[in-house]
Amino acid sequence: ANTDVRAPTDGIVVGLSVHTVGGVLAPGTALMDVVPKNEPLRIDVQIPTTLIDKVRIGSPVDITFPAFNQRTTPQIPGDFVQVAADATTDPQGRVPPFYRGQVIVTTDGMKKLKSYEIKAGMPAEVFIRTGERTMLNYLFKPFLDRMKTALTEE
Repeated sequence: ANTDVRAPTDGIVVGLSVHTVGGVLAPGTALMDVVPKNEPLRIDVQIPTTLIDKVRIGSPVDITFPAFNQRTTPQIPGDFVQVAADATTDPQGRVPPFYRGQVIVTTDGMKKLKSYEIKAGMPAEVFIRTGERTMLNYLFKPFLDRMKTALTEE
């Protein structure tokens, strides 16, 4: 029987995995991905396991897109909205373990992006703001951390 496949939202089809007219699919087979048109832009991020203690849901982020001219493209504001409960590891060991997370672009950020054509799969650099340090603190922290254990045995 012919079946219509409908997405719950308007969007652009990417990653079409079935190209056969009248083909038969197993239940649960993904046909395609749909990128929603009128939704906030979501960016999947990888957080190193060594930095996971610094990240908080709701933390503000600054986003840049390396595909665009860095001198003329503004930093785009966003919010950190999701982090995985467990680290992801690469079975081949080529990539260090990381936590998956998700960032959304704020309404102001979407306004700044109006003149740019963002496509699914484009690389983005996300800087999660976790706090501020003075220059002296930044320079001397490695030294002070080493001093804590320098004069102890075992």
